[in-house]
Amino acid sequence: MGVSVQYPTVEDFAANAVGLQGKIELIWQPLYDWQVYPTAGIAALPFFTVPQGGGFSAQPIAAAAPKTINDTNLTQPGMLPAPQSFWADGLEIVIEAGGTATANLWSVAVPSVFLAAQAAASTVLLNDFNIIARSGLAIFSIMQKVYYQEGPLHRFPQRSSVRADLGLATTSATAGSLATQFPRTEGIGVRFAPGYGIATSSNFALNLVWPALVPTTAPGSGFNARIGAFLNGWLFRAAQ
Repeated sequence: MGVSVQYPTVEDFAANAVGLQGKIELIWQPLYDWQVYPTAGIAALPFFTVPQGGGFSAQPIAAAAPKTINDTNLTQPGMLPAPQSFWADGLEIVIEAGGTATANLWSVAVPSVFLAAQAAASTVLLNDFNIIARSGLAIFSIMQKVYYQEGPLHRFPQRSSVRADLGLATTSATAGSLATQFPRTEGIGVRFAPGYGIATSSNFALNLVWPALVPTTAPGSGFNARIGAFLNGWLFRAAQ
């Protein structure tokens, strides 16, 4: 007697599949991107347009290597791959002084110095931050349409930073040791209301623009800085 074979239906597969094919999960996962800010200044600095493997890393002395996951979590230029999409909730901009002027490189700035004369007290870290943060305009767009713009850049405070308080020690009127803090912006973070949905493969960008070059030369450090952009929000992706 023959054996009856019953083929599974689509409904059977969906009900008994290992994993969660066709299901979507939602996680909090900001999109981030770091860029080197040259000491000579720059007219416009685009973010979220160069994915991993392209451009130049903004990590400490990366020897002009391409971007890695330490620089950005985008794997495609200016968009999310299928089947991912994103709900943009807010924006943070982080500005950090550096310690090298070599093109396309960034190194960690030394937060303390010894000075032969108090009159020459250095505040270059503060000056670099002050020069950049008090200038610039942020323009966030989706599908070439502007959805948010504001400036200067200190209007986008960050959630956390490395901190070293300012301190001065001296044994005379002409000699002293100065430790300089890492400055940061503070205030209520920028939240989009109600937020913006970025569909799969829809291009988006954040552009920082300046009306004129803003160099970090004197009274700044003369070194490259770096800027990090964090697009806070929820990532929709296929469950596994």
